[in-house]
Amino acid sequence: MSPPPRLAPARRQGGHAWQCNGDIRDWPAEWFTQDWYLDNKSLYDEIANQGIVYPPWSVWGSLCPSPTFPTSTISVVPNTTSLSTRSTAVSSVVVPTAAQGASSLASTSTSGTVAVSIPSTPTPTPSPTRSPSLAAFSTVSSTTSTTGSSIASPPTPSPANLGFTPWDYQAKGTVVAAAAAIGVGALLWGLWALLIRLKQLYAPRSWFLPPGSRPPASTIAAMLLPFLHLPPLNAPASDAQVMSHVGASALGIAVVSAVVGVGILLPLSIANVPHLSVTTPQNARGGKLGSLTDLSLLRLLNAHSPPLLTPAAGTQFASRGVLSSTTPMEGSRIRLIVILVLIAVLSVGGTLFIVWRTYAKLFAYSIRFDEASEGQSMVFIPASEAPAWKGLTETGIHRQLTKEAKDSGSVAGVFAIGGFDSIKEMTRERAHVLNVLEEAEALYIKSFPAFPSMPGNVNRSPPCNSRRVSSRLSFPLDSSSSSASLSGQLADFDPPGEGGSVFLEVEQRQSVMRRSGKFNVGDSVIRDEDGTFLPAKEPEPPKDLAPATDVPSPPSLSAQDFVRATRSSAQDLVAVLDDSRNRESYMTLSSDLTPPPTTRGDPPLSVRPQSILAPAILADLRAKITWSRARLQKLNMSIDKAQQEAMKEVATGTGATVGWIIVGRGVTSLPCAVELPGRTKEDILWDNLEEPVHCRIFWPKAASLAGVLGLIFVPFLVLAVSSAPGFAHHVQPLKPLARSDGFDSGVAESLVPAIAIIVLVCTGIELVQYFVRQTRPASNSELRFRALKGVTYLLLIIGTIWVITLGAILYGIDAYTENVGKAAAVADGVMFITWLSLVLVINLCILPGAAALQPQRLLRWVVQRRRAVTPRQRFQHNLPPNYNPATALAPLLAGMFYLFALCGVFPLISVPVLLLAYLSLVAHQWLTTRVFCVTRGGMADARAGLWALRRLGWAAGLQPFVFGLVLLSRREWALGGAGLGITAAAVAMSELLTVSLHRRRPTVCFSGLSLTDDSDSFERTQAAFHKRVESDHSALARFHILLPGLGRLAADNPLPFSTDAIDDYLSTERAMQAAPNATTDAFGASQTSVVVTPPADSARGLIYPPELLQPAPTVWLPRGQSTVAEQEVDALAMEGLTAVVDQARGAQR
Repeated sequence: MSPPPRLAPARRQGGHAWQCNGDIRDWPAEWFTQDWYLDNKSLYDEIANQGIVYPPWSVWGSLCPSPTFPTSTISVVPNTTSLSTRSTAVSSVVVPTAAQGASSLASTSTSGTVAVSIPSTPTPTPSPTRSPSLAAFSTVSSTTSTTGSSIASPPTPSPANLGFTPWDYQAKGTVVAAAAAIGVGALLWGLWALLIRLKQLYAPRSWFLPPGSRPPASTIAAMLLPFLHLPPLNAPASDAQVMSHVGASALGIAVVSAVVGVGILLPLSIANVPHLSVTTPQNARGGKLGSLTDLSLLRLLNAHSPPLLTPAAGTQFASRGVLSSTTPMEGSRIRLIVILVLIAVLSVGGTLFIVWRTYAKLFAYSIRFDEASEGQSMVFIPASEAPAWKGLTETGIHRQLTKEAKDSGSVAGVFAIGGFDSIKEMTRERAHVLNVLEEAEALYIKSFPAFPSMPGNVNRSPPCNSRRVSSRLSFPLDSSSSSASLSGQLADFDPPGEGGSVFLEVEQRQSVMRRSGKFNVGDSVIRDEDGTFLPAKEPEPPKDLAPATDVPSPPSLSAQDFVRATRSSAQDLVAVLDDSRNRESYMTLSSDLTPPPTTRGDPPLSVRPQSILAPAILADLRAKITWSRARLQKLNMSIDKAQQEAMKEVATGTGATVGWIIVGRGVTSLPCAVELPGRTKEDILWDNLEEPVHCRIFWPKAASLAGVLGLIFVPFLVLAVSSAPGFAHHVQPLKPLARSDGFDSGVAESLVPAIAIIVLVCTGIELVQYFVRQTRPASNSELRFRALKGVTYLLLIIGTIWVITLGAILYGIDAYTENVGKAAAVADGVMFITWLSLVLVINLCILPGAAALQPQRLLRWVVQRRRAVTPRQRFQHNLPPNYNPATALAPLLAGMFYLFALCGVFPLISVPVLLLAYLSLVAHQWLTTRVFCVTRGGMADARAGLWALRRLGWAAGLQPFVFGLVLLSRREWALGGAGLGITAAAVAMSELLTVSLHRRRPTVCFSGLSLTDDSDSFERTQAAFHKRVESDHSALARFHILLPGLGRLAADNPLPFSTDAIDDYLSTERAMQAAPNATTDAFGASQTSVVVTPPADSARGLIYPPELLQPAPTVWLPRGQSTVAEQEVDALAMEGLTAVVDQARGAQR
């Protein structure tokens, strides 16, 4: 039985006393040195002047295990503004204002001071949702007063203001986000499954690569278990193949985190732990937590160290009998220690083990990569950084470097890169003219059906050679203006020769037109009885055949107008021809069209095909073909002459040089050397060599972009924390969301901000890559590596850390305005924002399906499919894409960063991250083995993969770091400090397991060489070389001076590496054979009846810009239904142009 209460003795001003079962006691001296007192000393002292002041319950409960309270009437704390404001600073202070009376708990509201009376002999009633150590006292009555005399019952908080029902706004928002992600993801993967048989898009490696390099047939097991079918790294591989191992490592890390998080950490955080609705006071300013937040570490932290009471807290918490704090749950500290140990050993340790294992594998591959290149590298030396080499020949530089080389250094070749702007312009114009010629030829060939349409078209072949075709094969124009304009363009062109025509009737009609002037080319004529030629009545064309439009003549238009007109006319004519060819009248052969038998002495008969185009349209096509042939031949001669002059300048060192490409061992140690890590010619960005820009301009732009994105994130994160306790009081428009517990609040606070953040981050990724391109790197490999760096840091700093930090700070705004528990409020905000992070990662699971479907490429392919008229255009239209690690790994990296940051405080986030990692690896593995080819880039030296693994090792330290900061906010100094120490150890161990254990000694072979000094030795070497050459009259020496043979690499040199690229201008035959119909297997099995000719390696050892080595292109003609294509090949050969006929018909390509 409790002793009767006694009156409080008179106390001096500023004394501190507390009450236990009616016994008023002085504070022990050691309480005045505790942190809870020193942090709020002024407030404790001020309240002590008014009456009894209580310490936190963790201290009070240990000294007064069975507290009872006086039954006397109490007085209410005066409604003093200053006291009310200051009393918000400590929630553990209980202030009875009279010596005799019940204990009261005061809190400020908008109408005055609230006082709650508690019975003197309460009966402890354990809550069914709480542990016995957290039994709450039953509330008898609670009163409110604005004047100190009136008593009223406080309003009961609505369930919506608690937000802890199993089906609350957080659960609803998460379910809607998951349903949307599942629906969109299923749609994307379903479309991919339906469209997967389009080998042009989803299996180009099955037909674009040579037969020996094509992937095997795909299986369900290989697609669903990609981590068991990773590409081998025995030979030089692509970046996509290397990054597949990084993706598999991320999947392994996600599996470990999911097992540890969901299987161990989550039960430790919530098992037998009271809900947040029990341990968290209701805020009178509105707001609520939710069921997802209840599954975070906040539940265990509140049970271990409950939050401070503030005047903003309503009466619900006080009515439960919790005076200043609740008793720490038994074993809660032990649970926190166990969680920290598990994070350090299993999560961080497992992550570092996987990172180390994969890093060792990629490091071994990098060694094999160097062995495959025999230790040689490719570097570029800008001319602006090497003024001492100005005017030197390749041989002079080669000899000087060989003389200066140390240890194992050697130089295999030196290539001077000049500014060949004039050749570039001519090659671009030649490509345009070739495209115009092939379009006109394709339309001309397509206009002839398989069989003649008139029986009178049977002619006897002339005795001359039928394969020799003259340039006069084309129809002359019936318009004098067109002829005049055409003659102006062909005035400076003389055809190489003349010969007979295949179509003899053309010559006859030409002579008729010249004599009479009444007929157009192609018109049917008859001779009357007097011998006069008259126009014959032509049969009417089919009514449903749309009239074709005239094709403008090239000489009468500007270059831009001509290209535009050619393109539109070609598309219109293709539509007409396709429609006409499908008509039965042009595809059937009547029995009376059979050619008559010939006698033995007659020459063989030939059937002349009949075009389905109008004669005027056909004449315009022939005029365009004639003009294009003449222009192409002239450009071929001009480019050949310019190439020879450029070769001579390169060999003698007299031309303008923008730099030198050097191949050899140890050349990376040359001063100002820019490494070309891909070690292929396709990896070099030739246009960027002329105007190099330092990469230092990239990082300020990326930082500015990050700052702008961070500011744009603010309104969306404000929306995400709308329901945070007390937040809507400061942002009035958000009060409806704070009061609501329905789908509107759940979707508005989770799905909308998540989608906005994803869209903004994707936009930032595109801008980062744009900024990288502005730095003008020397190689594609360097461009993609810089983009990977920028995107990784953007995702880590802005996409993850800034989102979590800003959301936590916004959550704690109410605590900052009240100046109460600011650090704890921000830590609680970290766990509140985990709900948004969960929804964000769920929506990220959509992106792997989008990556596999490639909607942008699919849409572009559908739009441009009808525009492709020639076989070359179809080949270029079907070119496979190249791998870009910055965009391919972005969703996976974002998910991993959220996993590392929040798994320790919200283990449930590991589940969607695991799904994201798995889907990302499935999509990445399919794209790697079926889609991506190395056509613009080089082979991977694994440095991008090694760099990404190191950053994953660093990010693993985020998990104990966030956990330690949260514990420090609850004054758990030892555990919080241990978490920060584990973070430092994790980063150090990551560096030890990666860089330190796999360090390669750099090769310094040209350390003493200076490229900026005006070296006399260089001049003497150059002078001696010229003197020797001038005195040497051998044919071999002169040949080496006139050709770039001095810089040619040896035939057995492994560099430059071969890639999957096919230059349709250089290797037209190989491009012609790389067609989707080369294989019949839907999944890209290596089944082909086409023998692919390997590319010519005559220019393999010459590392010069492609325009300097490009020969005259081959005209690529489509295969028609008649023999017109073969006749056009003969005609082009007579004019000095090489042509081939496509093996497949246009519809099959």
